[in-house]
Amino acid sequence: MPKVTINGVDINYTWDGIEHHPVLILSNSLTTNLHLWDGQISTFTEQFRVLRYDNRGHGESSSPLEANRLRRGFKGPAGTAQGILSVASYRQNRPPDQGRPQLCRAGSSTTAF
Repeated sequence: MPKVTINGVDINYTWDGIEHHPVLILSNSLTTNLHLWDGQISTFTEQFRVLRYDNRGHGESSSPLEANRLRRGFKGPAGTAQGILSVASYRQNRPPDQGRPQLCRAGSSTTAF
């Protein structure tokens, strides 16, 4: 799986689904990883392009001490997701009629950004 480095933290992520579908972003819960969503992926990808990632310090994402102390540029899961989309040049390649990506965290509400 690919990784991106955001403010010194390597974030593990994967894309599922058809490239030009609207984007749904799935974030894992504490003590889990992006595979938390494996059972739902086939249903989600019928309508969405799905971005899943391991939160800092979970799964294959790193959690360097310096980044934990400073937390520069991280604003929780939404900040991490925005960083991944930025590095992956998602915003430049997205068709204009797709709407805003939706972030869904296990055990919490959905956020659009």
